[in-house]
Amino acid sequence: MQNVPKPARRYTAASLRKRHVILLMLDKPRTQREIQSRLDISRSRTLGILRMMQREGEIVAAERIGCVQIWEKPRA
Repeated sequence: MQNVPKPARRYTAASLRKRHVILLMLDKPRTQREIQSRLDISRSRTLGILRMMQREGEIVAAERIGCVQIWEKPRA
């Protein structure tokens, strides 16, 4: 089987808007629950967006306190 490159990721306008809101919210470290309540979407969808943004280097998982993950922008 031939190694086929993955196509470039496409984002919907709603997805881009959510990502932009998350980046604006991360002026200070936030929990997934804080982000979720602001976007008014499910926990699983919020986590999916956060992990996607983490893979792309836009945000980092700062620390975990018990079951709570803290997210922030990467430090320059």
